[in-house]
Amino acid sequence: MVLGLRRAYRRCGSRIFGLWHCNDLPALCGPSRSASLAILTLMAMDLIGPIPLIKPAFKDAQRRDLLLLLAGSLCLLPVGVGLLSTISPETYRYLVSSVSIVLLVCLVFGLRYSGKMYPPLVAAVGGLAGFSGGLGGVPGSPVVLFYMASTLPVRVVRANMMLFLFFKNILIIFVVGIRGELYITPLIIGILMAVPNGIGNLIGAAIFNPDKAGIYKAVAYMVIAASAIMGLPIWNG
Repeated sequence: MVLGLRRAYRRCGSRIFGLWHCNDLPALCGPSRSASLAILTLMAMDLIGPIPLIKPAFKDAQRRDLLLLLAGSLCLLPVGVGLLSTISPETYRYLVSSVSIVLLVCLVFGLRYSGKMYPPLVAAVGGLAGFSGGLGGVPGSPVVLFYMASTLPVRVVRANMMLFLFFKNILIIFVVGIRGELYITPLIIGILMAVPNGIGNLIGAAIFNPDKAGIYKAVAYMVIAASAIMGLPIWNG
């Protein structure tokens, strides 16, 4: 439910928070599969939880950017998923936490691209998101930084982020399935998590107020920082 609330307010950080809570999954199918299992669980949850918000999001979305992001993402997603199977669980957690911290620094200090958003650039951002999503399960980071430089209204940015990550989950599950690496257990866990997640989505959407963007940012920053720090393997002793 916490993830759902975070998603309905501001997508940034919800996936990182969720991955931190999936650290015990390797016991299900072996430690070498822990990273893949965590991503599969979050993909299944994120695919079902936001469904009540998908149709309304289409009304606010800028579809050209959305299509370009997804097309670019599909190009490099298989590369990221392929590399995921070669890294250790500890390396994976350091990777996710590092990406989270870099994102947080960029958000806090306002580091962003300030040029014009040409279609090839939008597709390139999608490609980077595809690679980071396949490798670390955090496709949203490049897109968040991309939209920081956008002049689009808050509702449009929120809708595009939600739709991009929703369809990105479908692409990741599809690619993992083609590779023969789908496991039923993490999918079931993800589906079970989707119920409270969906409730959180509906609650968050109902109380969402774009005029309070500053408060949402502050909460998002705290969630990202806490999740990145707690996700480090050093806490395992």
